[in-house]
Amino acid sequence: MKKPLIAQVATAVVVDGQRQIIPAGQPLPELDTADEAALLAAKAARQAPETAGEGDGAHAAAATAVPKGKK
Repeated sequence: MKKPLIAQVATAVVVDGQRQIIPAGQPLPELDTADEAALLAAKAARQAPETAGEGDGAHAAAATAVPKGKK
């Protein structure tokens, strides 16, 4: 599965025939490869970071840790 792109600037896209503006910082809908490459090259989008559910599970322990001083 491809990582979604995150808009770095407000980005106009067409979804189901409707023009939408995706604000900066929000995930972009799935785009074709050429559009993704153009947005990345222009630094108008970036790859989304890994989420807690992906990878080796190292984030799972941090999510269940008890804050210092709390029991």
